[in-house]
Amino acid sequence: MILLCGIPSETPMRMVREQLAALGAETILFNQRNFARTAISYEVGDTGVSGTLRLDAREIPLVDIGAVYVRMMDDRALPELRGLPDAAPERAYCRGVHDALTRSSREPLRVNGIKRLQALPGAAYPSARIFGSGNAHHE
Repeated sequence: MILLCGIPSETPMRMVREQLAALGAETILFNQRNFARTAISYEVGDTGVSGTLRLDAREIPLVDIGAVYVRMMDDRALPELRGLPDAAPERAYCRGVHDALTRSSREPLRVNGIKRLQALPGAAYPSARIFGSGNAHHE
């Protein structure tokens, strides 16, 4: 399963979703505007990462996610947070969800042998990662 993170109505995300569907790939979408209905819990241990991603009422074991494509807007600009002070708990929760989902795409932390994927045809800004087997380690 490929986890797509971003705004589904944006053209690059739509193009990636369409291309993956044409390839028959199983995908799941984290719509970043729905951050309040999302939760992630994980643990990094000697054998890798374990945990669960909850999107609305669906719970996905992290072990089932084989790749991640991240194309998210700056969470500080989300309309759902407009008008809230910087210290608002909603902003902190949103930042926590985004950080948990995007950490491996911004830092050199490799979890379970995460590797960069080649660009998909039609993908404007690919930043996909793939989970393999192995131990969590820094590269």
